Amino acid sequence: MSSPFWAASSVLLGLFALGMSITIVNVALPYVQGSFAMSDSDVQWLSTGFLASTTGALLAAPWGIARFGTRRVYLAILISFIAASLLGSLAQSGMMVIVARCFQGAMTGMIRPVALGVLYQVFRPQQRGLASAIYASFLGMPLAVAPMVGGYLVDHMSWRQTFSFTIPFCGIAMVLAVLFLPRHDPSGHDRRSATAHPPFDWLGLVVLFIALFTVLAGLAQGQRLGWNHSFVLGCLAAGLIAACGFVLWELVNPTPLLDLRCLGNLGFASAFLAILGYGAGFYGAMYLIPQLAQAIQGQSPTTSGVMLLPALVGFALVPPLIGNLSDRFPTAFFSASGLAIFAGSTWILAMADRHTSFSMLLLASLLLSVGGSLFIGPIITGAMYALPPRFIGYGPGAVNFALQFGGAIGTNALVILQDRRSFFHSDHLAPGLRQDNPMGLAALQQLEGLLSTAGTSPAVVSAGASYTLGRMVWLQAATKGYHDGFLVATICLLLAIIPSIITSIKGR
Repeated sequence: MSSPFWAASSVLLGLFALGMSITIVNVALPYVQGSFAMSDSDVQWLSTGFLASTTGALLAAPWGIARFGTRRVYLAILISFIAASLLGSLAQSGMMVIVARCFQGAMTGMIRPVALGVLYQVFRPQQRGLASAIYASFLGMPLAVAPMVGGYLVDHMSWRQTFSFTIPFCGIAMVLAVLFLPRHDPSGHDRRSATAHPPFDWLGLVVLFIALFTVLAGLAQGQRLGWNHSFVLGCLAAGLIAACGFVLWELVNPTPLLDLRCLGNLGFASAFLAILGYGAGFYGAMYLIPQLAQAIQGQSPTTSGVMLLPALVGFALVPPLIGNLSDRFPTAFFSASGLAIFAGSTWILAMADRHTSFSMLLLASLLLSVGGSLFIGPIITGAMYALPPRFIGYGPGAVNFALQFGGAIGTNALVILQDRRSFFHSDHLAPGLRQDNPMGLAALQQLEGLLSTAGTSPAVVSAGASYTLGRMVWLQAATKGYHDGFLVATICLLLAIIPSIITSIKGR
């Protein structure tokens, strides 16, 4: 095998290992909370901190590559991730777990532009579509595998193993990187020269992190504290101000973290918008699917993870098949059809309830991966073709930022929507439990009869029947809440078809 093959294998293995950290810990959150008696707001930071760190840190990778070289940056990412994983697996407090997740998130974000950049170097320019497709495959596969692995580790071992599981894969990736990634600085400049490399945009990075953390914290705490609470309003206001400041600074800064002039190109801007919508729908759906399986269908963490296994097939097989074709045919053919198939998957989930067959949920998982694979690789290819050569260095970071930012905002928004709609439906279903409602009274009497037949003490039959009926109503309300969440994801995906077509027209 050639050195380029092993160089690509190194970054793809690292991308896969770090990608698993996105969802492998999610199934363990209740166990982490119980181990350290963490509050709900503290547990929320395990997700919020990870998402914010991932989104912000990925923009720092292009500068690091130009300054220190691909191999040094890649090895630093893997070493830092291993250290964060060890910290999480050995944590003795909730704060240590939160810090570990934030550092894991930062490294997971930084590895993406590194991996995409190496693939673009390994493959010829006319094979850019294949490179993007392989990259998309290794973005999706760990998300499909991780929930099942995490569920198994939690069910049979400990939540701590969800942090340490990927460390051996990172070690193998490091060995491959030392052997096969180039030593030299790709820019060819002397690293000791102050003029060879532009200064790092520290101010932009800090302001971006402030915007991300405050907005996500405001969204996360809004449900618990109320949307009129001073902390929530303060976080959202601070996030908006910081976001505006970041945009203004990046426009005037001669060495920006994210060159927003890229968005002046209609084809690239359309791809950016389409990827935002896809990221919101994709990451939101991947988060809600295991929750639906556990909360509505009563499945174990392992079984809910198995439900995503068909997605592994789609992410593994589809991208290589369409990779070369996306270089020869308009990208809209793949991206638009992929979004439509993905929307079909979320539509199936929007109809799912406690009685939906497991095979139907497996079909939805498979369609999700097929649609996502058809979309993400070709749309990245279209974005790169649309981008003027002077901005090409900012392209990988920008499209990854769009994907992750859409995922961060979309996941939080869909969780909030699902929760609020569940309470909305509960408020409308609860009046049916009143004593003067014939149907509610009949259901209550039926439950009392069943409890009496089962040998329940007469002293608690009435209370037990009322409690059981209330739980049934809440289950129905929660099911409708999930329906609404997946329906909104479907709409986001369908709307993203429009900019994806524009990208195809402008990118050729």
